[in-house]
Amino acid sequence: GKLDFDATSKVYDINGELIASLHGEQNRTPVAIDNIPLHLQKAVLAMEDNRFYDHHGFDLRGIGRAVIRTLTRTRLEGGSTITNQVAKLAFLTEDRRMSRKIQEVFVSLRLEKDFTKDEILEFYLNRLFMGGSAYGMQEAALYYFGKNVSDVTLAESAMLAGLISAPNYYSPYASMERAVAKQTAALNNMVRFGYISEAEKQAALEQPITLANLSPENKVAASYFVSYVRDQVIQILKDKGYSEREAQQEVYTGGLSIYTTLDNRVQRAAEKGMEDTLNQYLIPSLGKNKDERNAKGVLQPQCGLIILDVKTGGIRAMIGGREPASDIHNRAVQLIKQQPGSSIKPLTVFGPAIESGKFTAASIIVDEPIYENGLDKPPYPVNYSRTYSGPVTLRYAIQKSLNVPAWKIGKENGINKMLEFAKRLGITTLVDDKSSAYNDRNLASLTIGAVTHGVVPIEMAKAFGAIANKGIRNDTFAIKSIEDDRGQIIYEHRGQSQVVLSEEVAFVMTSLLESPVNYGTASTVRSRGGYYGPAAGKTGTTDYNREGWFAGYTPDYAAGIYIGHDDNTTGVLSSDGSRGSLPGRSSSNIPATMFGKIMSSIYRQIPVPGGFYSEMPENVVQLAIDMRTGLLAGPYCPAEDVMLEYFIKGTEPQQICLEHVQVVDPVEPPDPEDPEGPEEPNNDGDKPEPEVPENPDDDGNGGHGTTKPNRKQR
Repeated sequence: GKLDFDATSKVYDINGELIASLHGEQNRTPVAIDNIPLHLQKAVLAMEDNRFYDHHGFDLRGIGRAVIRTLTRTRLEGGSTITNQVAKLAFLTEDRRMSRKIQEVFVSLRLEKDFTKDEILEFYLNRLFMGGSAYGMQEAALYYFGKNVSDVTLAESAMLAGLISAPNYYSPYASMERAVAKQTAALNNMVRFGYISEAEKQAALEQPITLANLSPENKVAASYFVSYVRDQVIQILKDKGYSEREAQQEVYTGGLSIYTTLDNRVQRAAEKGMEDTLNQYLIPSLGKNKDERNAKGVLQPQCGLIILDVKTGGIRAMIGGREPASDIHNRAVQLIKQQPGSSIKPLTVFGPAIESGKFTAASIIVDEPIYENGLDKPPYPVNYSRTYSGPVTLRYAIQKSLNVPAWKIGKENGINKMLEFAKRLGITTLVDDKSSAYNDRNLASLTIGAVTHGVVPIEMAKAFGAIANKGIRNDTFAIKSIEDDRGQIIYEHRGQSQVVLSEEVAFVMTSLLESPVNYGTASTVRSRGGYYGPAAGKTGTTDYNREGWFAGYTPDYAAGIYIGHDDNTTGVLSSDGSRGSLPGRSSSNIPATMFGKIMSSIYRQIPVPGGFYSEMPENVVQLAIDMRTGLLAGPYCPAEDVMLEYFIKGTEPQQICLEHVQVVDPVEPPDPEDPEGPEEPNNDGDKPEPEVPENPDDDGNGGHGTTKPNRKQR
């Protein structure tokens, strides 16, 4: 039989466009066993099959152990010799039943008859999946150490042997600590079996490991999304009973067809929008630090971005950082303590407030200095601007991202409602455990966004997407289906959705979140981003300008966008004496601009939607209110103070604003000593004539009454 059967797996976008090829054979360079150092051969034998040159292809003790585990755990595990593994790789399917194990024995016996031990070992060492896109020891040596396999040292050989059981997990690129632990285990086994001395082992452990440069020549060229999909496929296969190594090999050599949710048009728009925004609005302000890297060699500051389909939850675009070729962190989906700042407020403050019925978009909250830390301490919390606006509506508070009104609303509404709402919409990183030393059961976490572990863009996009989707939350997913090399479907996504908000709450929240984009802190979506279609969202900037956020949506797409430093070892020195800050005062305008540029590009390719709703939900009313009092507009309210506002039925104000009344001349009482009364004014103008405006029809509202449904607020 032929001892090779690799097939390339292919990854496709939602439109059938090829995204990437995950290959095996193309990245394998077979070498003769004579060119593989003896110490590498012995390191592999020490870890995988020390009795390889003594048995006849199978180990009765190992098979007995596998039988017991199969009967008790419904899974085959352990007991495989190197010959068994070659039989499985070259001739057998991934069937997990006991019959396959029996077949393995007979094929192993045949292999031992037809091939020499050195030929079997040579095939094995050339066939192994070794992590990344490296197959076989030659490519592994190049990938990890930048040298031919014939040149690897004992220390490097032991590390390679330690990778075999789970190459990506034990990869020194993922964790040098885990890689060294496996290297040590291999060296200990070599001493135990008499392959090397204790002194040789100690010398190997003291030898520094120098990794190869992560250059295009020896690093897989894949986007963050492709890497994410690869890991998802591996997990799907593991759930079907594959081991970690078997699943990894199937991905790279099994000829799978992987159909994903990515839309290449959206992905390209996201990549260009991110690059253009950073080059225009961030990188010039970095000055001499524009190429700054942290201790791990990763370019700083970094960015994470994800775009979801509102209706399905499918991932349409993903960017995990600025350097996909040399970065193992995917900031779109991985938590690295990214603080959300005010971008969390719709999920913890304003959403729960509207849902409670205690507050409406027109509720008046006084924006003023408050002293939560005590009257003898400075005001806390404070607005980002360090200024105050007096009585404001809830809409204005979200529009201008005011901290004090948010704190007051949260304090009245309660921590439990705030946490429950955010978790219901899909935020899983908040710490709700009272017994934990650090938890998020406090107003600082939930109103200002100083949460314990941070949030991730994918969950922020998911939560805001639920609001956009009229209260229906969809689980996010990247893979629609997987076919094997015979065209048989081995996996198909089954979408799950859940109603998490009433349609009327979602409607009012969308209306509220349009205000920051149209008039407030997210207005760079329009002014810099150039997108003028329907959009809603919220910015967030953390203390000392460490992170900048935008989370928002159009009727079609929900996005979570983050910029910031991975740690506080790089960046601008802030007033608290630490580094990690971004230049300027508020960096949230950068992700908001990015969102605008991306959506502008997308909607040049597809029709711009007319709006979020074709009609109001049945349980919502629209009324004219005076935005200085929050009451129904009275006949004498100034036109500039009147706007149309949305209310869930039963929460609308019942009182008419009486703050403004018609000014008339008072009637003087008659003088008892002068029964004829005061003298009438003459016709020469002792009483001035009333002023007539130059344009009688110009009442500030185009002559159409006093309500202003789209007026910018204070």
